[in-house]
Amino acid sequence: MTIQPPDREPNPAESWLRRTWERLRSGRWRDVIIADVDAGASNVAVGKNIFQLNVGGRNITPYVAGILLALLLLVGYFGYPLAEPLWNPAQMQGQFNIAVAQFGALDGDTVRVTDESRALSAWFYEQLAAVYAETPDVPLIDSTVIWHDSRTDTAQNVALRAIRGATPQARAEHARKLAERIGAHMVIYGYVVENSPTGLDLEFYLSPRMNDETATIVGPYALGSPITLPAAFDVGDPIVNATVGERLRTRTEALFWLTAGLTHEVLGRTEEALVLLRRGEEALGDWQADEGREILYFFIGREELFLGNDDAAETAFQTAVTVRPDYARAHNGLGSVHFFRAQEISPQERLDSPSELDAAATAYATAQELARAQGDELVEELATLGLGMTARLQGESAYVQHAFDDALASFAQAEAQLTQARDYFAGASHYRLTAQAYESLGLTYFQRADIMREQGDLLARRADLDAARTAFEACAEQALNGGFDELLRERIIAASCLPLRQAVEAALAES
Repeated sequence: MTIQPPDREPNPAESWLRRTWERLRSGRWRDVIIADVDAGASNVAVGKNIFQLNVGGRNITPYVAGILLALLLLVGYFGYPLAEPLWNPAQMQGQFNIAVAQFGALDGDTVRVTDESRALSAWFYEQLAAVYAETPDVPLIDSTVIWHDSRTDTAQNVALRAIRGATPQARAEHARKLAERIGAHMVIYGYVVENSPTGLDLEFYLSPRMNDETATIVGPYALGSPITLPAAFDVGDPIVNATVGERLRTRTEALFWLTAGLTHEVLGRTEEALVLLRRGEEALGDWQADEGREILYFFIGREELFLGNDDAAETAFQTAVTVRPDYARAHNGLGSVHFFRAQEISPQERLDSPSELDAAATAYATAQELARAQGDELVEELATLGLGMTARLQGESAYVQHAFDDALASFAQAEAQLTQARDYFAGASHYRLTAQAYESLGLTYFQRADIMREQGDLLARRADLDAARTAFEACAEQALNGGFDELLRERIIAASCLPLRQAVEAALAES
């Protein structure tokens, strides 16, 4: 029996609010079902929409639960391999890890994978793998791990897909995320531009996993100008395959020698890295200027500079900018060569014309302008740091010769540039570069404080000494985040910032 509220005819004269209230109130009533059950009854079902799990005296609950459990196990068995990469992507385990992504077709702001771009990616991987197989005498070559979606013999459980982005920096950001996700040192990617003369652009990205606390090599690279593809591009045509494969060959050989050197760079073996890069220079005699040759000379210059070979480093960097005049990284390298030379000579010699300081400032300014135009913020701020350190050294040179007005002008420029670079590198967690910025800022304040003493402005002197102490303390604090960066701990903090902080404390005690 069901008890329901008595029917109530709607009154048209009532207001809309009253009628709505009556409908809502009546909705609160529910069916009430009353049943009379005799003693000893079984399989009783009272109510509406009843599902019985006890029928005929048999409880079927265990059977239903078993079926549900079996279904869950089947879903888990077949679904886990598909879902696992979402939270547990496999990690590359080589000394140097290379991920060759799918190539894409760029149409405006959209990158999509086509049959042609997929084939180009596979051909590039096959060419690169062939070069590795043909050059077994290179040290540590067997410790390099290469992943590509076509392989089934690796631990790879993540589809590399195409690197998205309409600009180099946008693609670099997607490549960075992929490298971070799977533990790659290098991500190689490429794209063809639709509705334009057919050509394949090749790029690669070096991740922060590189042993590169200076951050001078992290980021995106364009491997030469676009590779011309046949006008009638048919991936099923063996002649087309052979033609494109031949055009890819030089680029893959170049990448082989670059990665061979970088493998040793990761391990901190600068001399071995340089030997392999020089071998690559000899082996790639037919590598044309527009095929990315400037990258090889940039890395050669970098290793020569680390080994203290200033002349060889300058030659390599100069070759790089001759091959590609707008190569900002190489201009930064030239700035570093001239800056290090200026550090090694007396303050009086630094200001001689033509001076190493002027050459350093010119190279850094060129790098800054080019990087800004190319949207490469990291390289731009590296140039800003170089400009600030150069300005401080110019101020020091003028200060030693009691040219205080010139010194103060240089220190003001240094303060502005070093502060900008410090803020950027601190935000990007580049601890060594942050420490270098603090070190140079501290020296700027410390030396300016002495000019204030000479000029009798004791309040300004005290303010500069306090600022210098703060900067040197902040420099030392970078050791807390710098991990195992021995150069940061030993050469920047222990040998420079800590002794300078003590000198500032002594000066403050005298005031």
